[in-house]
Amino acid sequence: MKGRHVLATILLVVDAAFLLVPRLKDAVSTIPIGNTLLVIIGIMSLIVAFVLLQDDTKKAGNTAYVSNKK
Repeated sequence: MKGRHVLATILLVVDAAFLLVPRLKDAVSTIPIGNTLLVIIGIMSLIVAFVLLQDDTKKAGNTAYVSNKK
């Protein structure tokens, strides 16, 4: 596993924990802007994880390309 995969996995696990664990959700909700902050953190972590994993997909696609130039 590369560092990018580890970071993307951590972001997705933290995002899922905030959404699924009731105590974390309640603790964040007590802050006046907690719910907005929770949504922003969730969206940003999903975007970052997608970008990190998308970069690997592009690299893999480029290495598989074979040129027909002579």
